[in-house]
Amino acid sequence: MNAYSNNNEFVNGNWGRWSQWTGCTLSCGGGSRKRTRSCDSPSPQYGGLYCGGRNIQVDYCNPEPCPVNVYFVETYQYFMFLVERFQCCFISVHGNWSPWGHWGDCSVSCNSGLQKRFRTCTNPAPSQNGRYCVGPSEDTTSCNTEACPGSAQYKKAKIVSVIRCYNLQKRFRTCTNPAPSQNGRYCVGPSEDTTSCNTEACPGSDIISYFIQIFVSVNGEWEDWSSWSECSKTCDLGNRERSRTCNIALYGGQPCVGDNAQLDECYVGPCSKK
Repeated sequence: MNAYSNNNEFVNGNWGRWSQWTGCTLSCGGGSRKRTRSCDSPSPQYGGLYCGGRNIQVDYCNPEPCPVNVYFVETYQYFMFLVERFQCCFISVHGNWSPWGHWGDCSVSCNSGLQKRFRTCTNPAPSQNGRYCVGPSEDTTSCNTEACPGSAQYKKAKIVSVIRCYNLQKRFRTCTNPAPSQNGRYCVGPSEDTTSCNTEACPGSDIISYFIQIFVSVNGEWEDWSSWSECSKTCDLGNRERSRTCNIALYGGQPCVGDNAQLDECYVGPCSKK
């Protein structure tokens, strides 16, 4: 069966004629030229084989030495041609940030939330071992900082706005005289002391206080734990501590439940032996 059968027999590819040689890249001093051919006489079909061999030939041309001035000019021109032609292959492109996007929705509708915006390292993106953009891809800001109706913060704000005659003073102490070490016990007793001040009654405060105790009593709330202290020892087993503060309960509210301090073991590493 010949290669052009009507029964869809496979047809192997065959090379077409070579194209004309291109011009030499240099007029002297040794340049190059090329020519190409295509596998289209005929093209492979129905699973036939692609042409064997290469589709391009490169040849040496104009090997005669150049006068000094011509050689340097044309060599430079050829170099710039290569840079422009192949810059994708060896010139690094450093990344740059795109503009910031729009702010997203707030995480909560009240009591202070967060909203975010983003940017990408695509203006341009780094390539060819270029550096990635420096700095964060995410930005955060607070939003909806107003207290939610009915929350402890809301009630406290209302109380402050109505009665400003009753206030509290605080003082603090730390378990550092000395700090516990060698598995010693943490100090016993509170780290915070509170007393009243400016106790003069405001005009009409008895009535206002009565309604506040009924409707807007505020329970005590723990604040966030502090960071852990440094380990009491620089090697082997030691102790570390952290604490938290209870916002004072107001107008019949319940005090905080739980400890205001925590003691934990810490291990930095073994002590070196002399």
